Amino acid sequence: MVRRILFINPFGIGDVICTLPLLDAVRRAVPDAYVGFWCSERSSELFRSDPRVQALFPVSRGDIKKISSGSAFAGMKKTAGLLWALRKGRFDTSIDLSLDWRYTNLSMLAGIRLRAGLDYRGRGRFLKKKVRLDAFDGAHIIEHYFRVLETIGISGVPGAPVLFIPESERQRARELLRSRGIDTSLPVAGIAPGGGASWGRDASSRHWPAEKFAELACRISGELRMQVVLVGDRAEKEVSAAAAAACPRIKADLTGETSLQGFAALISLMDLMVTNDGGPMHVSTAADAPSVSIFGPVDEKVYGPYPPGAERHLVIKRDLSCRPCYKGFRLHNGNCSRECLGGVEVEEVFQAAAGLARRRRDEKK
Repeated sequence: MVRRILFINPFGIGDVICTLPLLDAVRRAVPDAYVGFWCSERSSELFRSDPRVQALFPVSRGDIKKISSGSAFAGMKKTAGLLWALRKGRFDTSIDLSLDWRYTNLSMLAGIRLRAGLDYRGRGRFLKKKVRLDAFDGAHIIEHYFRVLETIGISGVPGAPVLFIPESERQRARELLRSRGIDTSLPVAGIAPGGGASWGRDASSRHWPAEKFAELACRISGELRMQVVLVGDRAEKEVSAAAAAACPRIKADLTGETSLQGFAALISLMDLMVTNDGGPMHVSTAADAPSVSIFGPVDEKVYGPYPPGAERHLVIKRDLSCRPCYKGFRLHNGNCSRECLGGVEVEEVFQAAAGLARRRRDEKK
């Protein structure tokens, strides 16, 4: 019987958010289960106030590599400390979504007997329960993840991801908005022109052009009478600044001004969000903010809002023979013209946003 379960997902914010329905399923099946989550330091903040998680292990292999690049001894010390903490957790089961045998190996060394996970191209050598995976395709990533839960006897239909956001964080977000001249009693639209940080240098290949975001912002402000703010990670300041410079009607650029949990709280206050495919889109869905997301090289049927087709979370894309070109965890776009993103017109995104804004106003009446 599963009593103490460790989830392992060291990937980006969106991937971690897609694990949330699994936490809910465990709570339904085993209400008194002790749950741990092993993720990257960056993503761990999403769980700081989450009652579904009793223990956090905020260090990924990438985090350890960064530490080791400065000091090999510091890297070994961090790894030893992580192993000790995992052993102290006395987990009997792990759900390993890392696609990396090294996480499973450390789980084994920590004494976890039932190790279930995704066996990506034969890398699941230390797993006891395996779900074969060559790529995430044919179904949403959440449904792929759920197949791992089923190997330990927990089944059901996955629900939408839900983030737990403390009211104290929402209050700080309200104060930030007010400090920048935003009237929180009136409609506010958030635009995230960045996203996709987990792709590193390729992140921009998922971005709708900044000048189009600027044109959209001006129309949302002028025609929908909404206060428009820009949001994002501090690494996205440049793309936000480009959008802000092209649209003087943007009320505030809050890019990089919050923690990750504060970012989620800020998005939860929005009456409308417009994003690229990436972390901000997943946060919008999990924070229940009405959203329009623009997809380019990535398959929205696999990585889009969940469940698919929700009226509150709309996807804009171009149907081209070459998309999606992100398959098997890599881009296959050669000399790509990025028509999948550049060809998305402002008018189409605006109409989707206007529909959500009208619905939101009706909800608040």
